[in-house]
Amino acid sequence: MPLSNTRDGRSSVALGWAWASHVTTISLEMVFPSLLGFWIDHKLGTGFVFLIVGAVFGMVAGFTHLIRFARSLEDRRESNEQSGRGRDDRRDETDM
Repeated sequence: MPLSNTRDGRSSVALGWAWASHVTTISLEMVFPSLLGFWIDHKLGTGFVFLIVGAVFGMVAGFTHLIRFARSLEDRRESNEQSGRGRDDRRDETDM
């Protein structure tokens, strides 16, 4: 079964892997600092100090990356609309 191509020339499988990569990266940016903080707290016996610092840092980093990613998608969509590639190929009812 042939794979359909997207507007940018990538196959739908490649597009799916790109999205999975972005989601995984953002998720790890949010989770990994908390886990590192937990590990440091365990080694130093400091309670939850580094866990909280790691969680705050991870959330800020993750949301910053998420906002940048969303803005890049919006910019790409707007540039496609301006170049005419984002237009709907269906005919109007008045053309029928």
